[in-house]
Amino acid sequence: MDKLLKEHNLGAYLTITADEHLNEYLGVSDQRVKFLTGFTGSFGIAVTCEKNALFTDSRYFIQAKNELKNYELKKYGIDLLDEYINRNILVKRVGLNPRHYSKKYITELSDKLKKYDIEIVFILEDLVDKLFENKPKRIFNKIYSIENYTLKFFYRKNFEYLQYKGDYKKFMMFDLPDDALICGKTYTEKLEEVRKFINDDEELIITEMDTICWLFNLRGSDIKYNPLFYGYACITKKEAKIFCEAELSLKNIEIKKYNHFEDYLLNKTNKFVVSNSCNAYIDSILTNHKYTDQIRNLQTQKSKEELEGFNLAYILEGIALTKLFTWINTVYGTLTEKDIALKLEEFRSKFIGYKFPSFESIVGSGPNSAIIHYSAGDRIIKKDEIVLLDVGSNYMFGTTDTSRTLFIGNPCNKISKYYTKILKGQLRAINQTYPKKINGCIIDALTRLDLWNNNENYGHASGHGVGHFLCVHENPPTLSQNLRSIILENQIFSIEPGFYQEDEFGIRLENLVVSQKNYGDFLKLVDITYVPYQLNMIDMSLLTQEEITNINRHNTVVREKILPFIQDNTEREYLLRNTECIE
Repeated sequence: MDKLLKEHNLGAYLTITADEHLNEYLGVSDQRVKFLTGFTGSFGIAVTCEKNALFTDSRYFIQAKNELKNYELKKYGIDLLDEYINRNILVKRVGLNPRHYSKKYITELSDKLKKYDIEIVFILEDLVDKLFENKPKRIFNKIYSIENYTLKFFYRKNFEYLQYKGDYKKFMMFDLPDDALICGKTYTEKLEEVRKFINDDEELIITEMDTICWLFNLRGSDIKYNPLFYGYACITKKEAKIFCEAELSLKNIEIKKYNHFEDYLLNKTNKFVVSNSCNAYIDSILTNHKYTDQIRNLQTQKSKEELEGFNLAYILEGIALTKLFTWINTVYGTLTEKDIALKLEEFRSKFIGYKFPSFESIVGSGPNSAIIHYSAGDRIIKKDEIVLLDVGSNYMFGTTDTSRTLFIGNPCNKISKYYTKILKGQLRAINQTYPKKINGCIIDALTRLDLWNNNENYGHASGHGVGHFLCVHENPPTLSQNLRSIILENQIFSIEPGFYQEDEFGIRLENLVVSQKNYGDFLKLVDITYVPYQLNMIDMSLLTQEEITNINRHNTVVREKILPFIQDNTEREYLLRNTECIE
């Protein structure tokens, strides 16, 4: 890399965990930060210069400390990237590949570097790729449609497997017709809606892979844990094109080669409308364009059919997790963290419509529970220790993301106190009524109050949007102190407060909720996570009567949704014990 820096007359080169679509999760061909530094987290910026450094956020501090090689850990947001660059370069030119950054990010960084007379230089042939011997090729897997599947099919097939002989409709959120599609609307209907946001002389560009999947009711498997395919889309009032590398035939849709997209743009003089965001290189070659968030909002505001799919997904997930929690409490002492992740996959894989996890299962026991994004390892699950699970599923009809903290045995007062503080924050956020278009940072603050009152905090966002059989992290919305994100009606998002003491323990509770219309101009949050808490972890003396009522309401819903499908006596006993009415 030193040689390449000299060839390009650069003082430093920046490498970020991203690809041309600005994805959070990356395919095997785009893991450049991992190649350079050893770091495997989903956010990092590697600064290659006289003194190499990796900047990442607080979710990954412990993980990065354990993984880094030849790069010094810097804490993003605490250590300032522009100051670090200025201190550690002689040549005042910083190179980066504009295909991996948004225009907004580059503009903000450029403005900060200007005060040091440092310029940003676009390097279109990525320097890391020149070092990457035997670099894996990009994967282009089969693309498939989900448009012809009905909710009725998946309800009936799964309830038959579970040997439930009653009417499945009594478990549904909505009264929907038998032919209701899991995707809500056909791609033709969605295109009709999307075209309302462009004029006759404009062409819409979509570079975000999940939006393309949502719009055309297509899914793929090009990136692990994500049902996405590499592609771009261009839409006018009369035409629609998808740029991809798969055999695909859709009525009135032109299919073009994936790698022809940039040339297509270079040869056009249209007015362009870009959906949500695109990388800085694409932005630079568009001479007449504007941005819109309206298509993204359509995607994140779920239809009744999509919400119904989430409901079924959480019935199945609740069953699988009840079985898992019972099993852990029965056979601990011999099993490892990895065993738990594998056992959960065994339970889920029997359900019709289950595809794969929505992210790598986080199973951290003992001190490993304090590592926020931890990968399950070989540590044995022991008595009198915490087990933190953060797990998710991709079913064809919905995506889940759930965190629960278990304790094998009876927890000490300290563990119970912190568990209860986290639970109180989650209950407060879920059961509050909000004015329409409330900012997500307000909900974030409500989850933290019990910690703030003791001068404590946690270093991650309190929630994120979740896609419908798409990305488990869907933006908007985001519940964060650092971002301004408006909550809209019928969005699905997580509420996930936590607390972590390095080398001791970690606690996190995560439920998915849907924002629904309440009275007047207000929203309510409806909890769709039918998964029990562990009641003996709660310090009852810290609860108010209102909080007790809210826990009992949650327990009643979990019982009603899950108990009819639990036949094993030990599993029924576990569920009944952890959903009983508390006083």
